[in-house]
Amino acid sequence: TMRRAVERGATMTQQLLAFARQQPLAPRLCNVNHLITGFEPVMRGAIPSSVKFEVKLADDLWPVMVDEARLEAALLNLVVNARDAMPEGGRLTLATSNVNLGPNEAGTLQPARYIRICISDTGVGMSAETRRKAFEPFYSTKDVGRGTGLGLSQVHGFVVQSGGEVVLHSREGEGTTVEMYFPISA
Repeated sequence: TMRRAVERGATMTQQLLAFARQQPLAPRLCNVNHLITGFEPVMRGAIPSSVKFEVKLADDLWPVMVDEARLEAALLNLVVNARDAMPEGGRLTLATSNVNLGPNEAGTLQPARYIRICISDTGVGMSAETRRKAFEPFYSTKDVGRGTGLGLSQVHGFVVQSGGEVVLHSREGEGTTVEMYFPISA
């Protein structure tokens, strides 16, 4: 028990330092579909058999410059959040696509070409208040000891630091969709 508490404290300290410092990224040219395919067993291992997990990868996804380890951490964070939102089971979908954004189509992003990674669940969804606070550090709807409240804020920080944007869609009783947009590599 003590070892787990110490490890949890160390992990939380590392997360806090990463969040506070916005640690430098190590971006490299990445085929996100290949990254997802290689990381899929880890994501599947994080969800119970009561959750149907479907991966839909776009053909010829454009390459992006991204820190692969941080992207994997973001994906796992979102998969775990989706899992926790579906205690009775449900459907989790991870999809990639190429998108040509126009003005005001995804947060503050400028019109250009991006890839979108979309994670959708059929879970409990979020109230309007929870949606407003979802990316705030330390905000959590989970019971004490079940989460740090840093997951979504870290995802948001990483995506924005990568030149992208996170868009959140959710309704109570209808599930949640998180869209991560990354600028393509020219």
